Amino acid sequence: MKLALSVVTGILLTVVVAAVAYAYSGAFDVAATTQDGPIISWLLVTTRYRSIEARAAQIRVPADMSDVLKVWDGAVRYRDDCQPCHGAPGNYPGPTGRGMNPQPPKLFVADPARPSDSKYYYWIIMHGIRMTGMPAWQHKYREEDAWALVAFLLQFPRMSPQTYEKLTAAWLPDANNRGGAGNKPRAVLIGESIVTTLDPALTASRY
Repeated sequence: MKLALSVVTGILLTVVVAAVAYAYSGAFDVAATTQDGPIISWLLVTTRYRSIEARAAQIRVPADMSDVLKVWDGAVRYRDDCQPCHGAPGNYPGPTGRGMNPQPPKLFVADPARPSDSKYYYWIIMHGIRMTGMPAWQHKYREEDAWALVAFLLQFPRMSPQTYEKLTAAWLPDANNRGGAGNKPRAVLIGESIVTTLDPALTASRY
């Protein structure tokens, strides 16, 4: 028993020493232009997904996630804060997004391999993800702001470029200035003629 314990201890110490030596050697390329190998990539992605899943499990999702106004609010937040890195229908990620490693996911494209439920999105928006370039928006967004963005993201993969343009163009130019009574978003009046141009999935719960 003592011999086995000594062997295991020796192996662990060897691994630790090798890892420290490797870190100090400078052999690992930290450049964003260098892609991770399949093993490292799998380890990072699996760790990320499982970590978020465990921490988001207890989040309570609001009942009005398909409300048109909530989706509308989320659309302009996405345009202002997310589109440069994640892109949009007809507008692929800009230079900043293309220069990141890992590449920010194209959230307007459905991907069965990527978790996309409400709790998952909300946790990422509020807490960010280390070593990916994804910031924590909790210093800018209130809870209702983050849920508005989540509501939009849930509809995004089914959204045409024309619908996205209508959603984002229908807000005042200074959409980031969300002041006013009750600190609510300041939007132009939403006429029925505009609302009915949205995808049926967005209007079904409102009319």
